[in-house]
Amino acid sequence: MKLIDTHSHLYAEEFDDDRSEALARAREGGVVRLLLPAIDKESNERLFALARDAKNVCRPMMGLHPTSVNDNPAWRDELALVEKYLENPPVERFYGVGEIGLDLYWSRDFREEQMEAFGHQIELSLRYNLPI
Repeated sequence: MKLIDTHSHLYAEEFDDDRSEALARAREGGVVRLLLPAIDKESNERLFALARDAKNVCRPMMGLHPTSVNDNPAWRDELALVEKYLENPPVERFYGVGEIGLDLYWSRDFREEQMEAFGHQIELSLRYNLPI
């Protein structure tokens, strides 16, 4: 059976010590693709590096995570960076717009900002003909 992991943050710092082992275990378990949703500008280079290093398995997506909007006065600048990357990908290509949506679990204080960011990223997915 061939499996696709549609949501993996394998590029996160938490995997620095065992990233290659985790990737090997995924392959051994039948995972043939891992979709890597973006979080924010602080982690983008790590995302791009893994997408380049494991391009036969890892597929990058580009977006701004909803909790990266929370209490972030520069979130609109980060959205502009997302748009810039979608226009001129620093990797071969992006396979979706993500991670996007609403995340009100931790706080409802930034609901309006998250809604605005989500709406903008939906528009980007339509413009670039990418799934969300």
